[in-house]
Amino acid sequence: MPKGIVGKPREFGVKLRLDMSRNKYITNYKVYEGNPSDATMLEEAVALHAQIFGEDFKAGAADRAFYDAEKIAALNEEYDIDFVIPHKKDRSKKLTKRRQRIYDKRSAEEAKISEGKRMCRLGKSLYKGLAGDEMWTSMSVWVLNMRTLVRDITRRPKLLAAFSI
Repeated sequence: MPKGIVGKPREFGVKLRLDMSRNKYITNYKVYEGNPSDATMLEEAVALHAQIFGEDFKAGAADRAFYDAEKIAALNEEYDIDFVIPHKKDRSKKLTKRRQRIYDKRSAEEAKISEGKRMCRLGKSLYKGLAGDEMWTSMSVWVLNMRTLVRDITRRPKLLAAFSI
């Protein structure tokens, strides 16, 4: 229930899904109108990743909001991947060390979202409408990936030689 004056229209904006590779580059994103359930986005994210990279990936992690036991089992079987998504409510079940390492890598995406909000104003679009939000998001994702690339080149200058012709 939104707070505010009764009878005034409220706009909740859009929801953004970011998919990230283990080397901290944003590989895909999608802007959703309204507030769809995170669990409904999981299947699309996995299918797009497999389509873009042309091969199945071995593991993936997401936060508790993406938990749907049936979908996770179906995706594990279809793509032969190990998904680590803790149960939404039952926090008593502990993860194995291997699965905990996979889940811990998910925190890099939270840091990327924070960086996007602080450095690229990803938290609020300056353009109007869904098309404007999508344009703002695409520019922000591009900047975030360029920041990561510059960081990687600064740390490993030989990486730049890999791009030379």
